[in-house]
Amino acid sequence: KYILNLNGFRNHEYYLMTLKKNTRRNLRKDRNRILRQNPEIIINNFSDFKYLVKLSKERFNQKGEKTDWEDKRRIETFLRVIQLAGKSYQARMITIKVGNEIAGVDLVCLHNNTYFALKCGYDVKNFPGIGNFMNLFEIDDAIRLGMKKIDFLQNSYQWKDRYFQAVPLFYYQK
Repeated sequence: KYILNLNGFRNHEYYLMTLKKNTRRNLRKDRNRILRQNPEIIINNFSDFKYLVKLSKERFNQKGEKTDWEDKRRIETFLRVIQLAGKSYQARMITIKVGNEIAGVDLVCLHNNTYFALKCGYDVKNFPGIGNFMNLFEIDDAIRLGMKKIDFLQNSYQWKDRYFQAVPLFYYQK
C-alpha cells in the first residue's frame, strides 16, 4: 500500500519540498490550473457518490480499462461504508465543482489518525490536473483534521509509487 506520513508537515508545500524540482513544478502547475477556474469545494454531500461512480466509470472507459463499478455489489458496499460511518470511523466526501460541472469526487474515511483515500472519480478530460489538485487538497485536509498519515491504499495505477512510500502488506520471514 502507499502511505504518506504527515509528521512535520504544516501543509502540502512541506510535502512538495520532499519531491524533485520538476515533479514539484508539475504538481503546482496542475493545482494552479484548477485554482484559476475558481473551484467550489463541497464537503460531505454524500449524494455526490453517484457522480463518483459515474466519473470513475467514464475515466476507466476512456483508458480502455474495466472498472470494478460494473459489479453492483461494489456500489452497494461503498454505500454501506457511508451509511455505517460514525461508530468506529468517519466517512468524508469531497466534491470539486467548477461552474456547474463536477470535476471530481473523493470518498475518504478517517480512522485511528489515518486518512484513507478510498475511492475517487475525476473528469480528467475536461479538467486536466484534477487528480493532483485533489491529492494536494487532501494532504491539507488531513493535516487540518489532525491526521498522522494518509493511506492511499493498494493499487498504484502507475503513479502512486512516484509520490508515496510503498509499504508491503505482507513480510515473509524465514
